[in-house]
Amino acid sequence: MTPLTYTFPSESVIQESARFLSKKIIEALSTHEHILVLLSGGSAIEMYKDLFEELPKNLDLHKTTWALIDERRVGLDDRNSNEGTLRSHDIVREIKDRHGVFLSMIQDTSQDQYESAFADADYVFAFVGIGEDGHTAGWLPTQTSERFQHLFEKSEPLVTYDVDEHDSRNAHRARITLSTHYIKKINQVIIYATGEKKHMALDQFIANINSFHQVPALVLYNSQNPVILLTDYRRIANFNAP
Repeated sequence: MTPLTYTFPSESVIQESARFLSKKIIEALSTHEHILVLLSGGSAIEMYKDLFEELPKNLDLHKTTWALIDERRVGLDDRNSNEGTLRSHDIVREIKDRHGVFLSMIQDTSQDQYESAFADADYVFAFVGIGEDGHTAGWLPTQTSERFQHLFEKSEPLVTYDVDEHDSRNAHRARITLSTHYIKKINQVIIYATGEKKHMALDQFIANINSFHQVPALVLYNSQNPVILLTDYRRIANFNAP
């Protein structure tokens, strides 16, 4: 299985990706009662700003719940906080102003709220990135497949853990992420990955010959529909975006 790939010029990949996501959200709202939208942090946040520019100003989001798919366990005022960055870029305000719901990942009630959000949604999006080491969401590489499964394959939606230095040198040690078990509940995964530093990870993702613990992004293939990839990496086969 390979992702459905849409390749855009580097100078317009942010705007084109935002336009693509906007169309997908509008389509889902027209055919489903309630949708859950999971967001990654990092470089994708700049693109989310354009996403809300692309969504029609009169589009009401009362049929949507938005939440992060991973977070760093730091204060909201810390520059490494995904939720804090979403708030500082007015993404959370945009959601609420349009009558959507935003769930925090770091509250005492978050586990129950995420479980309810999945139960209530009849369509689930996940907008994610891929790191240079092949990680996605908060699923970082581990030394063994047994350790990967022990850390991330949980029955509850959220997993809280600390990165072991023997597994990864990622600077963000204290983390919370969606359980890999819940990837099977996601209808559509859309990956946003740009820049030369991501090329090797994308090659490994598309080759799909490694184990999950080596290239955690491969877990995304377990979602319900073919993964969509939005990128500026021209070596990857391209489909013309609508």
